[in-house]
Amino acid sequence: MLHHLPRRRAFAALPLALVGLTLAPAAVAGPGTPATCAIPATSQLPACLPNLSLAMQGPASLSGGELVTWTITLTHQGYPGLADDIEPDAPVRVSAIRVDVPEWSRFDLEPESVPADGLLRRGQSLTYRWSGRFGTEICRDKTSETVRAVVTVSGVRETTTVDNTAVATSRVVPCLTDLGVTKRADRAA
Repeated sequence: MLHHLPRRRAFAALPLALVGLTLAPAAVAGPGTPATCAIPATSQLPACLPNLSLAMQGPASLSGGELVTWTITLTHQGYPGLADDIEPDAPVRVSAIRVDVPEWSRFDLEPESVPADGLLRRGQSLTYRWSGRFGTEICRDKTSETVRAVVTVSGVRETTTVDNTAVATSRVVPCLTDLGVTKRADRAA
């Protein structure tokens, strides 16, 4: 007895190139243009490696006891080495991204907002805000304070990791001691 495969299965068995499809998402300029890389890499094509960069801004100055805030911005810079017309639209899962401020034991910060589909695409950014309060001991022997943030991405190799660390340096304002001196009027005896 001869069994016929459903049309969908027979179609899927054809080589992808014959039906006008590429391995998703591959970097192609248009129909008939060969891919230069693929995500994930295949035996025929190297991996398209994204570049994520981190930038950080902090207060210009800070003092002991003061609550200060740093803003950390992570940007998907695209795929260095690929021309814009063949660059893939291959996003990075936001859940795979981890931003830490290690010296302050702040790990896996949460972005202020995430794209609805949970994917960070070329040109998009995530913003993280982190606040901290220094004790008065900072006033004794420091003239500046540098805070460092680091990003790691699980399961994604990057073109470069040179820009996966950002720092912000703030000037330390000397702490002034309030002696709390009060004066009362003298009384005549």
